[in-house]
Amino acid sequence: MTCLLATVALAAQAQAGVDPTGPRVAIVPTVNLSGESWNDLMTRQNERINGYLTTEFTKRNFRLVDADELAAAARDMDLDWRDEENHRRAVLLELGRKVNADYIYFNVVTFTDQKTHDRDNYTDREGRTDVKIWFLETKTERAIYSARTFVGRSGGMRVTLRPSDRQLQAGVNAVRDAIQPFFKEFAARQSDGRMR
Repeated sequence: MTCLLATVALAAQAQAGVDPTGPRVAIVPTVNLSGESWNDLMTRQNERINGYLTTEFTKRNFRLVDADELAAAARDMDLDWRDEENHRRAVLLELGRKVNADYIYFNVVTFTDQKTHDRDNYTDREGRTDVKIWFLETKTERAIYSARTFVGRSGGMRVTLRPSDRQLQAGVNAVRDAIQPFFKEFAARQSDGRMR
């Protein structure tokens, strides 16, 4: 899976014509500690969030740290992402510096659920996913987010092939709501000619 993510990330960067001087970001693959019993749902949720992050950073000319390089650095530090003791700002900053990243991003899915609401003429399904996010600037040690939880929801009358798709979209919505303010601020700083 790590090799696949690396290949997808590098292909996306090449296709987008990423600026070789753009900031480097290390995206730690999503960890799912939601307690969801359906492994396929957790896997698809992780893949959907990782894919969204790859696309959003790449299209803004961030250079993604190669997934294999990041995994090797995490192994050197003996990190097990399922161990919450490793979900700390200092650990992430050390990892980010080790791979020479300007930013490091890490998120954990902590809860996911789906509810149905009976309406007059239809049944509405709403997915909810809570995502805890760490997003750090490694050189300044500035925390854009440090263990902050975002709640994503997805519902309405849209047709989905699988009801669990609402939970997948809810995870992406949580991450989207978290990173969009940063992207706006980053674009404004770049247009002002300020340092990244």
